[in-house]
Amino acid sequence: MKINQKPRAQRTSVSLPARMRGDWEWIGVEIRNISSSGIMAETSAPPTRGKYIEIRFGHHILIVVVVWRCGRVTIASEFVLRRKLTSPT
Repeated sequence: MKINQKPRAQRTSVSLPARMRGDWEWIGVEIRNISSSGIMAETSAPPTRGKYIEIRFGHHILIVVVVWRCGRVTIASEFVLRRKLTSPT
């Protein structure tokens, strides 16, 4: 770890199908890992850095900011909202 660098949050490897929406229609994503500070997801149309996106999986809704992107992989962090639905949508 570099000086003045925050330690990374512990990540849990997963393979969760999800849906993602930004300024476009809903598209499919695969969540690859999740931690207390964010997620890593893979999609054919990754959003740009700084973009707010909505991700839904199961009964969960996440509103996050994209902080990193490389090819098909997007790192979304800085959870803006975490909510659990009371009934499926």
